[in-house]
Amino acid sequence: MNTQLLQWALWGTSVLTGVGVIVAVLKLRFLQRYVPTAEQARVLEARLPVLQEELRQVGETIQAKRQEWAKLESEVGDLAKLIEWEKQNPDAQARIAQRLTDLERANPTSLPSRRRSVKKKPIGTK
Repeated sequence: MNTQLLQWALWGTSVLTGVGVIVAVLKLRFLQRYVPTAEQARVLEARLPVLQEELRQVGETIQAKRQEWAKLESEVGDLAKLIEWEKQNPDAQARIAQRLTDLERANPTSLPSRRRSVKKKPIGTK
């Protein structure tokens, strides 16, 4: 009885080992499709530095565009604040022009000879 139990144990172990080997071989054959050949590996290794440089350049371009975007967003925010201020102070352009005129009359040598003209149209219009 003891010998028969040992034989069944060895037979079961052999079957399980055989099934495990078959599964391992099938997995290796499946994965072998995705492993490049030596020639393909050399080509890929040669292309890698070029692709890394392209990736670096794209990253720098993205960073520059993000900075430009942030700058434009801040300008839009500033313009929105100016438009809101202009809506709250509709007579501000006339007051600014009047103050510049008053300053020129009071001290004509301290101001530049060419006075910047004040725009007549509101900021928010095209």
